[in-house]
Amino acid sequence: MSLNEKNKIIAVSGIFTAIIIVCLFFFILPTIGKIKSAAAEIEDLKTGLENKYRSGQSLKQAAERIKKSKPLLDQVENSFLDWNGKLEFITYLESIAQNNKVEETLEFPDRDSGAGNGLKKSDVMITASGEFGNIVSYLYELEKSNYYLNIKTLELLSADRVDQWNTAASGKAGVKKIYLKLIAETYWR
Repeated sequence: MSLNEKNKIIAVSGIFTAIIIVCLFFFILPTIGKIKSAAAEIEDLKTGLENKYRSGQSLKQAAERIKKSKPLLDQVENSFLDWNGKLEFITYLESIAQNNKVEETLEFPDRDSGAGNGLKKSDVMITASGEFGNIVSYLYELEKSNYYLNIKTLELLSADRVDQWNTAASGKAGVKKIYLKLIAETYWR
């Protein structure tokens, strides 16, 4: 091989090396940078989509909970007394007393106040007397009623004397009466 041929081979090799270096710096490295930035952008989009998916799932769960709570809200709404139905409430309380053989008096003080959300709040004072089991049954019936009563005070007192009329009528020893005093808040629409 002559020197000329060696120079040609070196020159051709140098040109190819130069072309490869130019391609590397001007085409391949910028493309790698674009690919890396595209990968980072794709990762950000993936994270954003996952967050939106979780947010959508929590909104879906919230909507399901709202649907499930609708009947409960209706039940709570129906537990408030209708202002025009005060007589119905009084009749209900009297029927509970009569069914449980309890003597009852009701008082509604005139102190009505607003409870917000279009509701009125009023106290009711119930005094009742009867045998212990009947008083407990009366309280049980009152508690399981559909009306919303917020009990503020509850007092039970035992009578010191025996009911003489029951003793004379039955010829047996009388039964001691229990006295109940209950003050509760009622909520009215």
